[in-house]
Order: sequence, then C-alpha cells, then structure tokens
Amino acid sequence: MKLNEWITEQGGVRAAAEKLGESPAAVRSWYYAERAPKLQTAIKIIEISERRVDFNDIYGPIANVLHGFKWP
Repeated sequence: MKLNEWITEQGGVRAAAEKLGESPAAVRSWYYAERAPKLQTAIKIIEISERRVDFNDIYGPIANVLHGFKWP
C-alpha cells in the first residue's frame, strides 16, 4: 500500500499526523511527494501500519516525483 493511500485510509493528513506524532505540514509534504520522511519516521510508519506500508511504498513514489525515477 502506497504511503498516500495509507494516509487517506487513516482519515487524511491531520489524522495520520496525529497518529504518527508528526506535524500535519510534514505529513502533507510526504503525501504530495514534496519531501521524504526521515528514516526513523519511515520505520515508525511501517510499524504503525502493521507492515502494510514498506520502504518501497514510502520512498518509491517520492523518487518518481522528485527525481523522475520510474518505480513500480
């Protein structure tokens, strides 16, 4: 499951931010692939999502947008 799908499933940016203990601005920037979460935060996302989101789901879409990299 892609990170932004998980964020939507949580009830949106604000709800996901609250669940993760992050600011809504930070979560919004990940949602729109403006920047990537730090490694420790990515690990927290994986744990809280019960591994439904993995590193590829977090960093792949951001690599596509920011670097033109084609991730499956």
